[in-house]
Amino acid sequence: MKNNFQKFLFVIFLFLVFPAISFAQLIINEIAWMGTTESANAEWVELYNTTSENIDLSGWGLYEAGGDTLMISLSKNIIANGYFLIERVTPSVSDSVSGIDDVSGSFGGGGLINLPGGEFLVLKDVNGNIIQSLDFSSGWLAGDNTTKETMQWTGSNWISASPTPGTANNTTNNTSNSDNQNPSGEVLSANTESSTNTQSSGGSTVSRTSSSGTQLEVLAGSDRTTLPGSPIWFQATIKKNTIETNLDLNWSFGDGNVGVGPLTSHTYKYSGDYVVVLSAKAGDMFSVSRLKVKVGTPEVLVSDGGEYLEISNKSNAEINLFNWKIENGGKGFIFQPDTIVLPHSSIKLDKSLLSMKGLDNSMGTSLKNYLGQEVFYIAPIKEVDLEEVSKNFEIIKNEAFVIQEKANSLGFVLQPKSQQANVFSAVPSIEKEEPDSEDLLQPATSTGNIIYEAPKSESFVAKLTNFIKRVFSN
Repeated sequence: MKNNFQKFLFVIFLFLVFPAISFAQLIINEIAWMGTTESANAEWVELYNTTSENIDLSGWGLYEAGGDTLMISLSKNIIANGYFLIERVTPSVSDSVSGIDDVSGSFGGGGLINLPGGEFLVLKDVNGNIIQSLDFSSGWLAGDNTTKETMQWTGSNWISASPTPGTANNTTNNTSNSDNQNPSGEVLSANTESSTNTQSSGGSTVSRTSSSGTQLEVLAGSDRTTLPGSPIWFQATIKKNTIETNLDLNWSFGDGNVGVGPLTSHTYKYSGDYVVVLSAKAGDMFSVSRLKVKVGTPEVLVSDGGEYLEISNKSNAEINLFNWKIENGGKGFIFQPDTIVLPHSSIKLDKSLLSMKGLDNSMGTSLKNYLGQEVFYIAPIKEVDLEEVSKNFEIIKNEAFVIQEKANSLGFVLQPKSQQANVFSAVPSIEKEEPDSEDLLQPATSTGNIIYEAPKSESFVAKLTNFIKRVFSN
C-alpha cells in the first residue's frame, strides 16, 4: 500500500514537472539589438522551439529590466523545432524583417538599449513563470553595431554573425566578441589563483586585482570630483607589457550604470561618493582597478551683464557645460563639448553667440544641465512703459481739473499750500510714505540676489486723487 502511494506521488510529480521542462526548451536564439542596415530601429528577437511539440505562446511576454517591464506580449503558436520572430515597429519602420511577421510591437516605446549598455531580458509564460533570463545589462556579449551582425546562440556560446531571421543560426564567429559564455549571459571565468594589492598613485588609492603569474594590469585613473549633470570621461590605461588582443574592458560607475571600452563617459544624477570599478579580461587573465568619484552639490549663479551672460561656479569642483542649455522665450542655446567653468570662477558669454540672438528680459531665463534639470532661473523683469505713464499722468491732470471745477461750483475755495491745512481741517493729513531701506530692492529669485525688482506701491498723487474722489462722490 505504501509503495503504491509513493508511485502515485511520483506520477503526479512527473505530470507537474514535465510540462515545465518542455516549456524551458523554448529559448531566445538571436537578437538584433543593433537594428539593420536600413534602420537602427529595425530591431528583432528570435525564439527557437527545441522540442518536438508545438507551444502556444498566448499570454506569454518578453520583459526587460530583469522582468519588471513588459516589452511585448506574445501570441500564436511556435511550431516544433521552429522559429518565432518578434519585431519592433516604429513610425519610421513598419516591418523590421520583410516577409516574416509572427508578432510585432513598439518594444516598450524605447526599443533595445544600444551601446555601451545592454538589456536584462526575461521570457515568461502565461502563468508568469520565468522560462529564460538573460542578463546583458552590462553590455551585449556579441553583435556588431557597425556591420549589423546579430548576436546568435550556437548552443554553447554567443557569436557575432550575419543575420539569420527564421532560419538556423551560424556556427562560426565572424568577429571575436565572445569567449566562454553561457546562455544566461554570464561570463565564465577561468579557474586561476588571484592576488590583490593596493598602492598609492598620484595621491589617490588604486586597488588592483590580477591573475596570479600574469602581467595583465589596468589602471582606471585617479580619483575624480564632479557635479550632478556634468559629464566626466574615464580612460583605461593598459601597461605596454600586457596582452592587448581580445581585451574586454567593462566599467561599473557605482550608481547602477555601466560602460564598456577603453574610453567612456558618464553623468551622475545625484550628489554622493561613488566607487568606479574597471574590469579587464583577456583569455584566462583578468585585472581590476578602481577609483573614487565625489559628486558635490552644485552652486551655480547666472547674471545678465547686458552684452553678455555670466555663469559663476561657486562650488569646489569644475563644471563641464557640455550639452547644458540656456532657454529663454522658447529659444535656446546648447553648449558645445568641453566648456569648462573652474571652481570659484566664472565665464562670460557674448550674447551674439547665442542662437536666440539676444535675451528677452520680459521672459524668464533658465539654465538646465545635461540631464535637463533646471540649475538656475532668472525671473522675468517688467520694464516701465514711459508712454503709458505719460498717458496716465494726463488722465490725472484732467480729473484734477474736473474736481477743481466741481469744488468751485460748490463754493469751496482752494487756498495755497501754506493755508490748506486750515481750509480742510477735517481732512486727515496724507504724507508720502518712505519705504525702509531694506525694502527698496527685493530679489527676483530665491536662488540668488542676481536680478532685482522694485517693490510695487501706490504713488502719493494716486492716493490724493482717490481720496478726493471719495469725498465728492458722497
